[in-house]
Amino acid sequence: MVAIRAITPNDAVSYWDLRLNALKNNPEAFSANYEDSANLTLDSVRTRIQVTEDHFILGAFHEDVIVGMDRFC
Repeated sequence: MVAIRAITPNDAVSYWDLRLNALKNNPEAFSANYEDSANLTLDSVRTRIQVTEDHFILGAFHEDVIVGMDRFC
């Protein structure tokens, strides 16, 4: 079963692994690039994924592993 919920700073490591993988394998789908993104610190990532009323990232979780995501701004 897949659960959908907002990604929070507690999910930073899993989220960032998935994002970097996506940037590396499908760069055409992003405005960012892998090289610049790979240099960001985990604290910076946690700040970027803070849930606010006008910004959040939904994650698809299978057995507590993020398998998909979509950003809403």
